[in-house]
Amino acid sequence: MYAIIAGWVFWNGGAELLAPADPASNFLARPEWYFLFLFELLKYCQGNFLIVGTVIIPTLAVIFLFVLPFIDINPSKYPSKRIPFFSAVFSGLVAVVALTTIAVYHDSHDIHIQHQKEDLEKQAARAMKLAARGIPPQGGTSIFLNDPVFLGEKIFKEGCVGCHKLKGDGGENGPDFTNFGSREWVSGLLKNPKDAKYFKESGVMPPVSLPYESLLDMTEFLLSQSGDLLNKNNDRIESGKDLVLKGNCVICHPFGDKDAKKMAPNLTGYLSETWLKEFIRNPADLKFYGARNKMPGFDKFSERELDALVQYLLTLSRDRILVSEKDGEKRPYLFGLSSPRTMTDFKNSSFVILQTGLETTKRKSM
Repeated sequence: MYAIIAGWVFWNGGAELLAPADPASNFLARPEWYFLFLFELLKYCQGNFLIVGTVIIPTLAVIFLFVLPFIDINPSKYPSKRIPFFSAVFSGLVAVVALTTIAVYHDSHDIHIQHQKEDLEKQAARAMKLAARGIPPQGGTSIFLNDPVFLGEKIFKEGCVGCHKLKGDGGENGPDFTNFGSREWVSGLLKNPKDAKYFKESGVMPPVSLPYESLLDMTEFLLSQSGDLLNKNNDRIESGKDLVLKGNCVICHPFGDKDAKKMAPNLTGYLSETWLKEFIRNPADLKFYGARNKMPGFDKFSERELDALVQYLLTLSRDRILVSEKDGEKRPYLFGLSSPRTMTDFKNSSFVILQTGLETTKRKSM
């Protein structure tokens, strides 16, 4: 038996490592599978009956199992001769299996639980990748807290989800950020900008009435402006370039600085790191929406916070390269700062993050 367990652990690479624990998060905790029946039982014992599910029923079950050998003294091995006790044990097992099955079913159909599992897997992979580069003097926790993606996600959840939905959670005033910046997201925007996922009925951009393949070509060209597109298709880029620059797009959208005062956002460097930073700081700039803008500017962000937010936005797409992982490029604050403590303040329509306890170290950035 021990050999089987040891072999199973070795085959699976040891104990499972998930994302670092964050006491301040809204994590939907779940017990291990062998305690799921108790977790499910509590759903039926709310309010004044909570003590029934937490104390009375478990205690009675333990007492029954403890005294069972002393009261079930029938020497017969046939269940038909021991119906009362056999029925009690069998009913208990059926209840445990049923409650466990119900709990598993509910979790498997709960979109929030499933998204949480996906996020945990991504965070765990990210933490292990960072740990492979070295552990900072402040300890293992700071390696994750100083990661721009982690900080960016924290900023997004505290300051952006009020208007932007992500994986089913968040507001609906702005575009849905699920798969933001991916080929799927951009092509969907071109096809139907007034879709509920994008600008809804308030959008003034007309749909691009071209075949699907042409939309993919335009998408490839637009995303190639960012400089961090994965698996670029050069043929599509050239075809998309002609469709964008020689089509109706340039009637509203400028390219470069010469037509900066057109009515729609400048598409030069579209969704690149620089483009996103400028847009987040001041979406009302003439380069973007001008007087028609409805989004507040976040000009109170420090460069570190803005960089972290953009890094996180890039991770929402599988089609983009994370800027801090480009060859030869490192973020100076990855291991150079102690764990940030943040508090939020909404002032003048801007989201402010006040950083405290950010002391630089002499450790060379990796």
